[in-house]
Amino acid sequence: MAVNEELDSFLTRVDQVSSLIEALRSPDPEKVQRATERADLLVRGRLAEGAVDEHVECTVAAENRCSVNPRPALPPEAAQQEDFKRQLEADAAERAENRRQAKAESAVWKEKAIQAFREGKYEEALDEYTKALALLKDSCLLYTSRAQTYLKLNRASEALQDLDWALRLDETSLRAWIHKGKAHQQLGQLQLAVQSFEKAIKLHPDNADVVRVYIRDIERARERNAKPADEMHY
Repeated sequence: MAVNEELDSFLTRVDQVSSLIEALRSPDPEKVQRATERADLLVRGRLAEGAVDEHVECTVAAENRCSVNPRPALPPEAAQQEDFKRQLEADAAERAENRRQAKAESAVWKEKAIQAFREGKYEEALDEYTKALALLKDSCLLYTSRAQTYLKLNRASEALQDLDWALRLDETSLRAWIHKGKAHQQLGQLQLAVQSFEKAIKLHPDNADVVRVYIRDIERARERNAKPADEMHY
């Protein structure tokens, strides 16, 4: 009989602890507070009796570290801010992964475009650069490469559009300024071409000798165009 009573008493205490643990894990601050008080009373009462079971003591102590003396519950506004912060972090991680995948797929199309360009397949290269840009719209390099392809196809106006985008992304891009000069030259806008080349020299003085070659080409073209007029004057 004594054994049964002792077992019943033990099971009752286990039920009490289980109930307390469930309440301590509640999101309701008031319920947690009430459970905390009950847990303190339970432990004090059993200590006074000198009969706190090891199971009860350890279980309540374990929860005590987490919940009996919990950190103060966050006010609703702070809880909302925490939730919003977690959402932002999750969104940032997702966007980073999406960008990583997009860069990888874009790189595949870029390599195909480079190969097609080298083989003189400019229409094919143009299509593949466009697919690469669809996946990675903030690449200065892709815009300048597609612009170069447009120039090979004598589509200077479209090249200029790409070069404007490239320079928005990187206003110091040497390739973009050189190709912009070539595009203006192809359209017969020689003064604008010279201005673009001079901008490239200003930003990249170490490459001045290379860029001046393009300016000299324009100057020679001007001289050739001026000769017939001078001859007619005489």
